[in-house]
Amino acid sequence: MARRTDPTKIEKIKEAAIEMIVEYGYMGASIAQIAKRAGVSTGYMYRHYESKEELVTELIRSNFRMYDEEINSLCKREDSIYNIIEDFIKKLFIMARNYPSKAMLAAVLAVESGTTFQRIIKNSEMPIQKFIDAMVEKGKKKKELDEEVDSTDMGLVLVAMPFTYISWLLRDGMDTNKLTEERVNKIVKMCVNALK
Repeated sequence: MARRTDPTKIEKIKEAAIEMIVEYGYMGASIAQIAKRAGVSTGYMYRHYESKEELVTELIRSNFRMYDEEINSLCKREDSIYNIIEDFIKKLFIMARNYPSKAMLAAVLAVESGTTFQRIIKNSEMPIQKFIDAMVEKGKKKKELDEEVDSTDMGLVLVAMPFTYISWLLRDGMDTNKLTEERVNKIVKMCVNALK
């Protein structure tokens, strides 16, 4: 007889994974710890996710898919890349205000896990890499970027810098009141200056 999937347990696993990764980092959160926090057996976890990376890939898909269309529309804009970057970072701050635990998850993954995060983003088929590549291409074509800037640099500026900044602001109790327009403008300026 095939075992049934309990959607409530799967949701508890996802919630526990977010909590554990935010609390202990990607490397510090084990499948066993996530299972314990979710109130399921490690075996149950492995029946649904082959690895922690597969679980996190699913978290990225399910929690950030709603931003795909916004990212795709930013890619198509013919505006200055600095205006596009400003809008992108503003969207990150709005997401952080509305969903601080998701922002912290993204921050931890972007900053801590490096190549693992890049692989997870690729496996989740998120459009962020396409956006990063488009910003580099547009910036060089319009001569708005230093010729030395590549996709790795742009990824650092568009993902790691804003999420690190957001995570520092949220590190003490997820106080979203710190995510002000003034702070948005500050990180936008920092990111734009890093690309010149």
